[in-house]
Amino acid sequence: MVKLVAGEYKLHKKVYSFEEQGTKLYAIIPASIGRTEIGSIEIKNILNRKAFNYPKPEPLIKYFIEISTQPNDIVMDFFLGSGTTAAVAHKMNI
Repeated sequence: MVKLVAGEYKLHKKVYSFEEQGTKLYAIIPASIGRTEIGSIEIKNILNRKAFNYPKPEPLIKYFIEISTQPNDIVMDFFLGSGTTAAVAHKMNI
């Protein structure tokens, strides 16, 4: 959250009551596909070394593509860090 304080914008973290009580947020993405260590293992299996920090696993990118596209949509990856999005789109024939 950003607040205007003494003429300057300051970044503030909003603390909700459920956080104070130690309640964990519900995750909508299963841990079986949403953990970056899975992506690290995938990259290590391909390159035999750690090449990227926090690569996204292919099942996670596939999940995002499946829920956000329709047939004949174009998938663009403007960052192309480890190439996961391009690899998944290619495997999905997109």
